[in-house]
Amino acid sequence: MARRRRRTRKRPLGRRILIWGVVVFATVTLTRALVGEKGLLAVWQHRREVASVEHEIGRLKVQNENLRDEIQSLRKDPRAVEGVAREELGLVHPDEFLILLPRQDAR
Repeated sequence: MARRRRRTRKRPLGRRILIWGVVVFATVTLTRALVGEKGLLAVWQHRREVASVEHEIGRLKVQNENLRDEIQSLRKDPRAVEGVAREELGLVHPDEFLILLPRQDAR
């Protein structure tokens, strides 16, 4: 059997240019959709940042609530004020002695 040669028809130049133009346009568009300034990767990064900031906001809200409670306690309870004065300022009553011991490093 003899092999038959396939005839390849050349497409017109205008059509080839159009096809290549569409391919280039699609490639550029897809690339920008993935890695552009507002692309998919940027959106994922922003979502991670938003989640991180929301977590930080939640942590700060809890911290603020604890500080509000401490403020209320210090305003209303004289023993709370005395406790802070003793622990943080090292204050004592006039009839008490404060003995400071040197710190021993943990080994």
